[in-house]
Amino acid sequence: MLILSSAEDEFVERVEQHEINAKRQSSAALALDKLTEVQRRRYVMYHAQGMTECEIADEEGSTQQAISKSLAWAEKKIKNFG
Repeated sequence: MLILSSAEDEFVERVEQHEINAKRQSSAALALDKLTEVQRRRYVMYHAQGMTECEIADEEGSTQQAISKSLAWAEKKIKNFG
């Protein structure tokens, strides 16, 4: 059995966490690639930029209902990807 020092344990834990995060980011990028350009743009505006459906609709000259449907389809594609 290998015994690691506290500093070594922390380093190994950080490396493992980095690998987990890299896999998540890669998976998220692949999932976003499954979206149409419009869905991806709206998904990023909503989730990453924190815009509301109404704000996105105003910016795109669309309706809140159209944005809502687009986001719902995007969520479904992402959910089915994973």
